[in-house]
Amino acid sequence: MIWRLAGPRGLPAVLEIAPAFALSVALIAVLGWAGYLLGFGFTGVRTAAIAVLVLAAVGSPIAFLYRRARAKEPVSPPWTLWGAAAIAVGAGLAALYSGPWLSSTADSFYHLAAIWSVTGHGTALPQQVFFSTPVPAPDPTSGPWHLALALISNLSGQDPVSVWRVMTVALAPLIGLAFFALALSITRLGSAALIATALYMVFALSFDFRDAAFPNQFGNVLAWLALAFALRFVESGSRRELAVAAPIAFAASTVHPLLGPFLLAALAGGGVAAILVRSPSWKRLVLAGLIVGLAVLPLLVVDVSTLFAPAPYASKAVLSPLPLRVVHHPWTWVWPSNWYSNPGTILGTAFAVSLVRLWRAGEAGAGLVIAAVLAIPVVALTPVFATTYLGQYILARVSVVMQPLAWVAWAWGLWLAVGAVRGRLMVPAAAVLVVSIMAMGIAFYTGPLERYHSPASSPKSIAYSRATDLTVAWRDRLAAIDKLPRSSVLLAEPRMAYEVAGITGIEVVAVPYSHTPAQIQARDGPRRREEALDATQGRFDSAELAGVIEHYGVTDVLVDMDRTDSAAWAQLASAEILTPIASGDRWRLYRYDSSRLDAYLDLPLQQGPGPAIGQTGVGPQNVVAGRAVFARVQWNRSAAGSARLQAEGLGGTYSRTIDFGAEGSTDTFALPIPSDAPPGVYRLSLELSGQTSTFLGRFEVGRLYQAEDMGGVAAGESPGWTIVGAPRYEGTLAAGATNPGSSASQAIPPTGPGGFCIGARVYDYGTNQVNALRVTLGDAVAQMSWSGSTPGMRWVRAPVTLDRTGGQLGIRLAQRGQAAVMVDALEIFPLVEGTCRSD
Repeated sequence: MIWRLAGPRGLPAVLEIAPAFALSVALIAVLGWAGYLLGFGFTGVRTAAIAVLVLAAVGSPIAFLYRRARAKEPVSPPWTLWGAAAIAVGAGLAALYSGPWLSSTADSFYHLAAIWSVTGHGTALPQQVFFSTPVPAPDPTSGPWHLALALISNLSGQDPVSVWRVMTVALAPLIGLAFFALALSITRLGSAALIATALYMVFALSFDFRDAAFPNQFGNVLAWLALAFALRFVESGSRRELAVAAPIAFAASTVHPLLGPFLLAALAGGGVAAILVRSPSWKRLVLAGLIVGLAVLPLLVVDVSTLFAPAPYASKAVLSPLPLRVVHHPWTWVWPSNWYSNPGTILGTAFAVSLVRLWRAGEAGAGLVIAAVLAIPVVALTPVFATTYLGQYILARVSVVMQPLAWVAWAWGLWLAVGAVRGRLMVPAAAVLVVSIMAMGIAFYTGPLERYHSPASSPKSIAYSRATDLTVAWRDRLAAIDKLPRSSVLLAEPRMAYEVAGITGIEVVAVPYSHTPAQIQARDGPRRREEALDATQGRFDSAELAGVIEHYGVTDVLVDMDRTDSAAWAQLASAEILTPIASGDRWRLYRYDSSRLDAYLDLPLQQGPGPAIGQTGVGPQNVVAGRAVFARVQWNRSAAGSARLQAEGLGGTYSRTIDFGAEGSTDTFALPIPSDAPPGVYRLSLELSGQTSTFLGRFEVGRLYQAEDMGGVAAGESPGWTIVGAPRYEGTLAAGATNPGSSASQAIPPTGPGGFCIGARVYDYGTNQVNALRVTLGDAVAQMSWSGSTPGMRWVRAPVTLDRTGGQLGIRLAQRGQAAVMVDALEIFPLVEGTCRSD
């Protein structure tokens, strides 16, 4: 109905499908952001969406009668429209054959989890993806597109996986139709537009649409349509074109953060090109750029602000950049290899020369395409993008969304060459055709042929994803997980947790770094991954495993022989607190049973205070913040009911209500210690109903930090600290250095004045050579050295006194005697006499 009322008239029916759908998504994008800003959540968005559907059902007949008939715009030659429709149908059939990408190599599971999070947590935009931990802002990787799919799931009664399957097939044809509309608006030639669509769909996308429902793929559809209608306005001057371009541009900017810059760059380049040749259309092109720019500005401001904001809003792009090849002579610049990575951009850039004549004649589309293919190589030469990781990252990412315009340039140049074969430019035209055919052959061999012809053993092949679809391969374990309550929290190896959470919507403890939401990553993402991995790989003792389970509120544990070694499998199977509830040939699902903590931990007892409490025990003595302390209580016959378990220290008080069992029983209770609990000595007590507090014992709380997460530790080769991997390290990762003077540091929660024992978990090569490490806590400095004769992991510790509050932890390699110094983790505990000793 919106399209019929506001959309341009005369557009061929087959080209109305994509923009009509895009306007619906634009409406949902507005509702989603309004729901987030105004706080009416998913319920409010759903109510508004239903109201719009009702109005559309009532108003469609009126809109149909109101809209006056108008002759359809001619597409020359007419058969090219049928060709575009045929490509779209072929894309739909290809998507139907391949299905969505749901194998273990897929990125689909984040998007599925984002859809589940909207319906599960009732937010207007995805915020609590994978985790129920509240975060203040929407996750920037997701957006209104996931809200749209959540609405479809909720209103249709289908689960997100089923909706994802249907949308993969439904959106594949829209990709072809939207690209044809873009190419047609640029070239104004049906033949050139059809060639461009065929080239892009077959060789750029390899006619592979397993990711058709991904935001970056569907977002392209929105951006192409917004640009197409902006160019149609330049040609016709109709305000209806801009009335469609602006909301679709807004939707594109909300679906993917790079599409706003794409639209601005394309229209700005086109405007400058038009002004340079004094094209009659330059005013309209500038106006179109301003209108579209205003539409994408709100989300562009939000996205840009995150690049410079402190955690937890800082973009992961700044923390994990994709540095390109940098050349330092005659000045610092980037070699844009990421741009010249496919035949479309290479030949599109080369063949753009053939469009210069059209540009100088005032063709707005030709000027826009020429500016687009030159933009990335030109800005790569500027030091602004070459000298910073952020600049390189932005350049690499924006170049990807600009590439479709280069494919249009190739197709346009190819069409001009076909027309010139029989003229005086026969030789260069023939050369263009020969080079293009050779490029197509190579692209076909490495693209569609590899995807469709390669066997199921090739991870890139469609046969592989069809054969390893996890919804089929894991049918038995998924059925078992589906029976769990929706409030369940699953502990599993991070990669498996990511896949299971996407398919089932269950909350998990950790997922891989590349899929961890930015705000969770900044808060405790690394620790989540390390503890989930260590727990499922059998690296924890009984108190550590139980502490992790209690801290994250785990209800169930899933292990798989393909992701867990046999020793860990046996260790978890022998843990009394884990009760098997389902299993298969190579997997097992456990239920966490806290009532078995007593037998599992078997804490030593000492005489209790009486009369209700006979004996008590507290353990472990050293508790890492973010795990749990345990109290063991033997009740006298007169005791039964509920009580309050409480830990009190200078840093704060933490408590929980417990219910104890039968009279005369011995129970063990867990008290999770928050991750931000300050290091110190804490007093554990129990307050029975209506009675005074009973002292149970003391314990020390410390903090644990992973060395590989410190600032200054780089992936890959580096003269300083680098990330190294081995099973012996916590989370399989550590920091390594060979050059004395190498340093790394990180900001930590403020630590108050006092005495502390600082420890470093290091790898000793057993060479008897002296190694020395300088560890700083605020202004305090600890010197540590080791020179063992037995290879293995060990803790080295040293006392420090902090005179004033410190919020910085650092390491510096002072001396190296062995091949390299490997630091796995650092700990900070209160200094207790006689306990700060190295292993």
